[in-house]
Amino acid sequence: MAEEQANTPNWAQKLLKRPLVEIRRGLSLGYDAPKEVSSVVALTVPSGRYVDIRFQLNTEIRGSAIKDSGEFPGYATAGMSFTHMPQGTESCAAYESTIHVQWEHSIDSSRAFDTDGADMYLLSNGDTMEIGFMMLRGEWKMFKEYWLDGSPEPNPSYMAMELMPSSGNNSEKGMVIRIGNYCQGILQNDSDLWVERWQTDSNGEWKIDARSTKSHEAVLPCQWSAVEGRKLGDSIEFGDRSWKVVETSTIP
Repeated sequence: MAEEQANTPNWAQKLLKRPLVEIRRGLSLGYDAPKEVSSVVALTVPSGRYVDIRFQLNTEIRGSAIKDSGEFPGYATAGMSFTHMPQGTESCAAYESTIHVQWEHSIDSSRAFDTDGADMYLLSNGDTMEIGFMMLRGEWKMFKEYWLDGSPEPNPSYMAMELMPSSGNNSEKGMVIRIGNYCQGILQNDSDLWVERWQTDSNGEWKIDARSTKSHEAVLPCQWSAVEGRKLGDSIEFGDRSWKVVETSTIP
């Protein structure tokens, strides 16, 4: 692994870095200037599992997002992501400072459950520019998203949990990812959606984002996942749901 990393160009190591906390700085359509109307955080662990939650900053304006959710003012997805390095040809050598990423939306607040992709370009300041195309009002539109690395430290601890299949409700899917001082989780079934984002405050205490969906009982094990030392295979029961640690930085 160390030899493989040593042979990987520095720019590729930065673009392929996992675990990764990404915070979006802005979105532009076509050649418009970028602006930010949402609070967007995407968490990705080494396997490619990810949780991407986008809270609208102005909750009074519903339907203004590119993709919207009926359950909460924003958009959220989770699933697996895959990276692809550029390949050269006889007439054109492989170009640098970019990779292609695909995201499978096995959980999707818009209930599209599709797969999308984009090219990620490393900028000179270390940020990343994502370029792709989306269907908007019946037309394909180019978009650009600008991301900064929000990881609190070079090698933050991480954990991923998944909802275990249940004979009572096979339609339910859930994922929770914690990286350093960020944790996000999504649970979805045929009729409901729960979305939570947690972050530590200046005192190191975990606080839930007030824009998270509300529930009269604990639904997502974000607080449980925040405890360091959880091991691969550890599980917890939340109500009639069982969650299991499927990936972690903890070495047994």
